[in-house]
Amino acid sequence: WGLAVNPTKEEFCTVGDDSLLRVWNVFSHESVSTVALEMPARCCAYSPDGRRLAIGFGCPRKLSNRQFDGKWIVLDTTDFQVAHEARDSTKWITDMKYSPNGELLAIGCYDNKIYIYGVNAGYALNAVVGQHQSFITALDFSEDSLWMRSNCGGFELFYFEADTGLYIPAAARLRDTVWATHTCSMTWQTQGVWPPQKDGTDVTACDSNLFRGDDGPVVATGDNYGRVRLFRYPSTSSFCCSKLFWASSSPITRLKFACGDSTLLTLSGPDKCIFQWSHVRDREEGVAFDCMDRRGKLEEDDDDVVGLFGLQDLALADGKGALGDLGLGHLVSSRPWMAAIVAPSTLPPDVEDGTAAKKPVPCELAMSHVMGIQSQRTRSSVRYTNVGDIVLPASKYACVFNKKSNTQRFYEGHKNEMSCVSVSRDGVLVASAERTERPQIHIWDAGTCGLVKLLPCLHRRGVISIQFSSDRTKIASVGADQDHSIAVWLSPSGEWTADCQLLASAKGDVNPVLFCSFYEPPGGGNSSPESFLLGSGGRFHLKFWRLQGRCLNSYYPEYDRSFKLSTLLCGCAVGSKFASGSVSGHLFIWNGRKLDRAIRAHELGVTCLWSSAVGALSCSKDGVIKQWTLDFDHVRSFTVAEADVPPVLNRILSLDGRLSPAGDFINCALVCSSSGEVYEVSAKTGSMTLVHEGHYSGQLWGLCVHPSDPDLFATTGDDRTIRIWSVSARRLLRKAVIDCSARTVNWSPDGRQLIVGLGGSPDGKKQRKDGAFLMLDAASMKPLFEGRDSRHWLTDVKFSPDGKCFSLASMDHKIYIYDRETFRLKGTCDRHNSHVRGFDYSQDSVYIQSDSGDYEHLYYEAEDGEYFSSGSQLKDIKWADWTCIFGWPVQGAWPFVNDVDKGLAFEPTAVHRSPGQDLLAVGDSGGAVKLMNYPALFKEAPCNKITGHVKEVAQVRFTCDGSHVVSLGKMDRSIILWRVNARK
Repeated sequence: WGLAVNPTKEEFCTVGDDSLLRVWNVFSHESVSTVALEMPARCCAYSPDGRRLAIGFGCPRKLSNRQFDGKWIVLDTTDFQVAHEARDSTKWITDMKYSPNGELLAIGCYDNKIYIYGVNAGYALNAVVGQHQSFITALDFSEDSLWMRSNCGGFELFYFEADTGLYIPAAARLRDTVWATHTCSMTWQTQGVWPPQKDGTDVTACDSNLFRGDDGPVVATGDNYGRVRLFRYPSTSSFCCSKLFWASSSPITRLKFACGDSTLLTLSGPDKCIFQWSHVRDREEGVAFDCMDRRGKLEEDDDDVVGLFGLQDLALADGKGALGDLGLGHLVSSRPWMAAIVAPSTLPPDVEDGTAAKKPVPCELAMSHVMGIQSQRTRSSVRYTNVGDIVLPASKYACVFNKKSNTQRFYEGHKNEMSCVSVSRDGVLVASAERTERPQIHIWDAGTCGLVKLLPCLHRRGVISIQFSSDRTKIASVGADQDHSIAVWLSPSGEWTADCQLLASAKGDVNPVLFCSFYEPPGGGNSSPESFLLGSGGRFHLKFWRLQGRCLNSYYPEYDRSFKLSTLLCGCAVGSKFASGSVSGHLFIWNGRKLDRAIRAHELGVTCLWSSAVGALSCSKDGVIKQWTLDFDHVRSFTVAEADVPPVLNRILSLDGRLSPAGDFINCALVCSSSGEVYEVSAKTGSMTLVHEGHYSGQLWGLCVHPSDPDLFATTGDDRTIRIWSVSARRLLRKAVIDCSARTVNWSPDGRQLIVGLGGSPDGKKQRKDGAFLMLDAASMKPLFEGRDSRHWLTDVKFSPDGKCFSLASMDHKIYIYDRETFRLKGTCDRHNSHVRGFDYSQDSVYIQSDSGDYEHLYYEAEDGEYFSSGSQLKDIKWADWTCIFGWPVQGAWPFVNDVDKGLAFEPTAVHRSPGQDLLAVGDSGGAVKLMNYPALFKEAPCNKITGHVKEVAQVRFTCDGSHVVSLGKMDRSIILWRVNARK
């Protein structure tokens, strides 16, 4: 139990329940002297000059009749003769220390008291401190020997005058005091050594090399699980980084630095072991050790770090952004539209006889294709497989895209938005993770899209990066949690079936970690002094990691102190070196952990790196791709701005390469821009082929189908683009970039024009063109007219069936009716008390029905917007289309109110009637797309339901021939194309 380090020699002593004093040599690891004591002892302390050794007797168990708990003696260290002995307590002694000036000896006992003795007065008792309510665990003196602090078993921290023992209640008086030792584990400077939650950990021992001053002191702790940890001093946060070492299966009883701080000594009580650790300081000339020391110029954009973690729009990620007021379910306890609906005069036969409640849906939905990609919230997640297919994240799906057949296969094991995708070096296995509170890494086969293994939960909030090792036996992952944790997973066989396990994990850094790559120099194994397993980096830091047993230990890079390391966005091993890309456009080449050289590779920040056995690729924020040799000689450059279809934004966020069949040169590169375009670039010719694209920022709202061509549909959203897609070709045909976000679009009845409603933003901020509308030529996408009467963004736009007028629904509670030829405002519908969600025209273009955010369903005359108060008179009106979520024929799409309140069901957010008027497509706030019989009158009627999106479905539409359904995910920005198949 007892451990003390001689301040003048390379020796330390131990005492224990065996009634022996042993003196050990630090360097020879041998016992120098052994002295028999009269009874068990559990603490000892050297005087500052090393000439006296105080030993405190006693233990919890009575081992002999001559055991006098509370007795203590002072020995001469030259001949170990007793110089003084005394006993003032009847309980065993737990801790003892000499003051730095050698004039006082403080002894803490199990009777909750501290006894203070005057050394110069022949060890006379000066004072007894009785402030504690539990046994004393540790005590320290200040550097000037004027003050004393102590901890007890009741988790208390008290301060006293050293010579009188007078209690000092105002601890703030001593906040700037310099302490000679730091063995108290419960202080302001060591509050971070305790875990953030109650996991059973008890810090049983603590020490610090305070003599270092500001030159990188550390805190070493031992706990009841036999673990030793190293922290920076002071450690003020429970989430701070530390290094973990397993010492014993028994609790650590004492812990001391020796020989300055080159050695750390730990005692394990029950197994009676002494552990001697070499403390190697990662702090040579030119090595950055402090966060401020590592901080460079803040050059990165918010999207580099904040956007990746999604910190700037957490409310939006929960669907509570600009349109948090669209959903009033938590405020409205009733549904007013239910009381206003009236059944038509003539009911369908199956409704009259009651068979409609059990009538099965004659068709079912089958997912055909997913348009869109998670480009802005993922990095390096577009990859090649072994057969040249492309793996990319879209919504909650990992899509495997075949370029030749233009088809997709899907891995459907995730339930939330994808956060990261990685493919093994041989292209056989894929690892993916989702953005959720407790994500799991899914390992699946790239060919069959079948699950191979589901790794246990470790990270929180998502996984930022996943990397396979070159031999596929290890996986490194980085979490989006507060610790930015790094984990290494192992499968010795490389098959990732039954033999996979967590090899080690550690806290990444206090700053966000953006990448983690394997760094295994050829022929260097992990035991080589200058070989590391991993390299990781991010905001203001770079670390190299070495695996030692089951511990993952980090080492900072070595570089000139005058050089400031800024944010690093990417990194990978290139040959025997490690390359990292900076926001300044530099490539930093590291040999081991020493900076070899810096190359100004790009004008703007280097966002991605990829390497192979024959060369490397890099890309940047300005869309430039560069090819390098293994010695970092530039070979050639490409830029995505020169593609036949250039991207909206040039920044590249994902990069992958593919070698020739013989593996002797780089054949092509695969890049993904931040605006969602995926290009395949030929390394020989520089030709660029656009293989995939989609909406890329904000939310996706607007959808319409062509009135006569079943192959066309159009979308628009917060990314300020209007896109026309082909159903049969499953690709984008044309797009227009406008100067404002748009959230609604509609085709004219003749298919010649598109009208777009402008405005809206995810954060609710006003846009310059909120409430404006734009008329486009559908063939050329050129603007024909732009007008504005509302000052709030538009939620819905529609042409009348006869094509003579069009109407706009706005967030200002109104519907604006215009003449199509003259664009003159004919009238407004202004009886709603909340924003208008959507509206429909009657077949004869005479009436309008509309929904509002307060669950009202009203009727107007389409000519001038006059309110039609008697809705029952319109019960037999035929409507040209049905997209209103309130009304008699869609009441069965609404679940029971109690089920919604309990989270068992979700309210519908979008509906659409099929052209044959026999089916109803429904999208709800939980991401599900349903196919129901029309009219849908019964809540428990059969339906075909598939959860296709993450969170809310913005719109659903049948194509004009009813063969397909198109659905939009508002938050995941995905467009899913569903086939409507006859049920077998």
